[in-house]
Amino acid sequence: MRIRQRIYIVLVVGLIFSGGSAAFGQKKGDVSLGMGFPELASISVRYKLFDQVRAGLSTGFLPDMPRLGKWDNLFSLSGDFYYHFGRFSYSPDKRLFYVKLGMNCILQQPYEWDRAWWNSCFRVGGEIFTTRNFGLNLEGGFICNLNPERNWAHVDRFLPAINVNLFHRF
Repeated sequence: MRIRQRIYIVLVVGLIFSGGSAAFGQKKGDVSLGMGFPELASISVRYKLFDQVRAGLSTGFLPDMPRLGKWDNLFSLSGDFYYHFGRFSYSPDKRLFYVKLGMNCILQQPYEWDRAWWNSCFRVGGEIFTTRNFGLNLEGGFICNLNPERNWAHVDRFLPAINVNLFHRF
């Protein structure tokens, strides 16, 4: 195994275990698997800070796909804050819709920090509970490219953002 793959595995496993302990400590956290932009194919953890405010961390990965675009393996790190509003959902302590504000960093192999693509995110989303502890998050919005002149992507200042997650609530 290459050293970069080992580092990625250690980061993902560490995120899972650190997020799980935070979720169990709060008794109102969740772990999710999702796909979207800019998080890529991701795993994330969220936990309750205040009444309708949550914080989350996620890490994602997307292998190179020559038919879809010209990039090498991508690695993503994100930190987000969620504010829930609207009517109450299936859960009596959390509202159905949320606003999500966050920061995201996407690295392209060979993962050079000085060429990282930094974004700020603004999204609106909703939660659909399939059972008391499982559900689906759907969200959409935009990202703002914070360093367009120095990153590897060379894209516009504003881009659409979308994400779909399956979550398990603790």
